[in-house]
Amino acid sequence: DAEANAALNRIRLITMVQSGAKFDYSRLPELNELMAKVKASHDAMLDAKREELLEIVRQCMADIHQAAGDIPNARSVSATADTFYDQKKQQIATTTELALLDGLIPPMWQYKDTTLDKIEVIVNPPKPKPPVVPGPGSGSTMKEPAKKVYKTIHRQAMFPAKTLTTEEEIDAYVEKIRANMKQLLHGCDGIKLS
Repeated sequence: DAEANAALNRIRLITMVQSGAKFDYSRLPELNELMAKVKASHDAMLDAKREELLEIVRQCMADIHQAAGDIPNARSVSATADTFYDQKKQQIATTTELALLDGLIPPMWQYKDTTLDKIEVIVNPPKPKPPVVPGPGSGSTMKEPAKKVYKTIHRQAMFPAKTLTTEEEIDAYVEKIRANMKQLLHGCDGIKLS
């Protein structure tokens, strides 16, 4: 905000004490108007950030509710998530610092992912493995089934922040991600995004 930036610069000039010079107290009344401009700009930024965070809360809750469906055990996990996100809504409403509001974003996405994993286990439980019965003459030469190896990749590393303005830029960005994922898939059974 150029107006708020200019107001901040004027506030700095007014409040700066020059060594060897007398402080000019006559300019102090100007600070009220300048501080009002800065506060108005900050409040507008806070409102925009709160809207952004409330939209994230809405998206997370919608994804969780959709995944839970009408399955009773999954609905209890969903109800716990509702409590978590209600607390986040209260934090969003009462927090007055932009940096602290930004700090609420990663835990909300992480909680959604963790909750969706729990619901997935409830909705599609892992199938029990049949017991291995050693055959005659197999003795100790039985082999354990090979364990699958997954590479864990942080989403922020896989999807770097970038501003895309054209369809060509979007295609190039997605193609680069596709190539990176295919390269990471070599030498393992899968990729786990966290």
